[in-house]
Amino acid sequence: QLQTMLCVGDICLDALNQSMIVAGKNNTVELTKMESQLLHVLMRNAGSVVSHERLISEAWGTDYEGSSNQLEVYVHRLRNKLRKELPGVELIKTIQGSGYEFIGPEPEVEEAL
Repeated sequence: QLQTMLCVGDICLDALNQSMIVAGKNNTVELTKMESQLLHVLMRNAGSVVSHERLISEAWGTDYEGSSNQLEVYVHRLRNKLRKELPGVELIKTIQGSGYEFIGPEPEVEEAL
């Protein structure tokens, strides 16, 4: 069951409407069903590496019979949409041989006085 609104840092995913909203911008970015599902899995696990196998099983389901190349294509499209909204910011990091990681916001450190 998908949470309907999920926010990590400046990105909010509206899973119900398959769209994302970037903080400080007044536009909604439309996503395909697969992009929305992939982003949901990555954002839910922000800061952790999600394996290719887990991404495929959670986004597509266990009956997936495509290639891992399809996953790369969807991640590429998702990255392009994120880059368009946040130029110069890489939110989805490829971890060679492991999977992908959604980079969450840096934890804020309060300086003790």
